[in-house]
This record gives sequence, structure tokens and C-alpha cells, in this order.
Amino acid sequence: EIILEAEKIHEFSLPRPFIAGPAIFTLYDALGLEVLRRQMHSNTDRIEERVDISGLPAGLYFWRVEARGALVGGGKVVVY
Repeated sequence: EIILEAEKIHEFSLPRPFIAGPAIFTLYDALGLEVLRRQMHSNTDRIEERVDISGLPAGLYFWRVEARGALVGGGKVVVY
């Protein structure tokens, strides 16, 4: 689930059953270069991260979430 909110803040969220333990969120630009990496925060039933993308140049970005070395989610974000 990706929620676009005001002021260029994205919320990335995955259901807890898909992730056991810590998860790492990584954002890449269209060339595949890493532009952001952080550990995701968890609550009782979801793992989520709010990301301020207001400082990023316009373009296409790709995100992925990894837990225990395995890919558990990913997608695209367009910044304009």
C-alpha cells in the first residue's frame, strides 16, 4: 500500500504477517542509484515508513523493502 499525502510525503506500508523482524526500505532513482535507505518502523499489525521526497528531483523512482535478506515488497513512485 502506498499513500501519497500533501507536501510530497509518501507512506509506505506492508502488512505485518509478510515481514518477520526488521525491514529495510530503499529508494532508487531511474538509473538504479540508491537515494535513500532506512529501517522501517513497526506497529502491532503493519510495518511502515513515512518518506519526505520534497527534496528529490522530478522523475521516476523505485522502492523495495527487504527483510532477512529477502525482497518482500517493491514498486514505483513518480515525483513531479
